[in-house]
Amino acid sequence: MVGGGHANIQVLRELCMKNYQGLHTILVSKEYHATYSGMTPGFFFNKFSQQEIDIDLQRLCFNAGATFIKDEVIDLDLQQNKIKLLKYPSIYFDILSLNTGSISNYQNLIIESFSNCINVKPISDLVKKLPEIDNIVSKENCCVSIIGSGIAAYEISFSLKQRYLDKVKINIIGDKHLSEKNINKQTKRKLNQIARNMDIELIEGKVKQIKSDYLVLSNNENIKSNLNLLSTGADISPWITKTELLKSESGFVAVNKYLQSVNFKNIFVTGDIADIEGFRRSKSGVMAVRQGQILKKN
Repeated sequence: MVGGGHANIQVLRELCMKNYQGLHTILVSKEYHATYSGMTPGFFFNKFSQQEIDIDLQRLCFNAGATFIKDEVIDLDLQQNKIKLLKYPSIYFDILSLNTGSISNYQNLIIESFSNCINVKPISDLVKKLPEIDNIVSKENCCVSIIGSGIAAYEISFSLKQRYLDKVKINIIGDKHLSEKNINKQTKRKLNQIARNMDIELIEGKVKQIKSDYLVLSNNENIKSNLNLLSTGADISPWITKTELLKSESGFVAVNKYLQSVNFKNIFVTGDIADIEGFRRSKSGVMAVRQGQILKKN
């Protein structure tokens, strides 16, 4: 198993309760802990502690009788069923489960090197950056912009507003606010009303350039911004892109209804990095949680 995502975690939980004779399970993760994304907004406004939102992967593996390897995957040799690691020797598999989570998609943005930009995905990296966000917001008249205007942008803006109250001005900037297919018009109206009630500014427009203390929109309008959180949708890691796994039209790994790779039946792929044939699903942690139930059975 590669990645301590919400789906792979449920496989490990199953192994804690059942023993499968002759099965040798390995989890490769670059972190000792996995952050539960559903509780992260609550963590931002101090409803939960770090310990409450973190899942101890090493301990979970110990209880499941699995081997834990803290390392990063840099490539897959799918002809030899081999996983190439950054620090340790390569390992081999009979069955592979990829649940690595996505990264923020910022390919269409020009970002100056001295600007304050933080990726929302992966969520564990955002949590690590919270002290840095605290430091920037502590400066007078700070303006934080969430670039991207999906549900995640609203969640983050609401929680940060509750964390900092009147110490910070928050913008949500995007050309299509709340365009996800899984929410209705009433929900959109409610979310927009909450944002306005919290004095969060909703800006219609596309960001094309991020400078040190302002943003440039596609219409050349400039907006003051001291800190920019990139909630610009999901993308897959470069090492997954270069594998032989067949990709969907949108660039994610194509899987069938059993969560198997379309062209490698011994490889299962779940969460943000997968696109299921015939289904359109938003890229969110709740989908990986639901897929975990199917993954462990399969």
